[in-house]
Amino acid sequence: MRIVIADTFSLNMLSAKNPAGYVFAFVPLGSGWTGPAALGCFEAIGDHIHSVVGHEDTARLFSKLLQWDVVYSRENYVFQEHDLLFVGQYTGPRLPEGATELPEGAAVMWWGVKQLHFSAAKGDWVCSIPLKNVR
Repeated sequence: MRIVIADTFSLNMLSAKNPAGYVFAFVPLGSGWTGPAALGCFEAIGDHIHSVVGHEDTARLFSKLLQWDVVYSRENYVFQEHDLLFVGQYTGPRLPEGATELPEGAAVMWWGVKQLHFSAAKGDWVCSIPLKNVR
């Protein structure tokens, strides 16, 4: 399973060639989901971690929060069936140039995104971390 780190989820990530359409689960992981908890989750469920974070300052900030080198990448990403997407949604004032810390009043809300089949169970694909403990 490929783990993909992103700073957004966009319809541009979907292939129009999928005749069955898409169903996704969006699971909020909270703003405290960082460092060892996140890295342990990535290592437990994925064999490859890939970054599609399209803003250099955001990649730098995510690297600090996750304690893992999140590479800046402006590639066009298309969601694959077995990908597990982790989206860090930044909210707050504009990041200062070169920021590696969250400014006052800012937060990063993490989401797990997985393509489901219509019969898939809800949310149990997000590691074995009890979701109530990561908020």
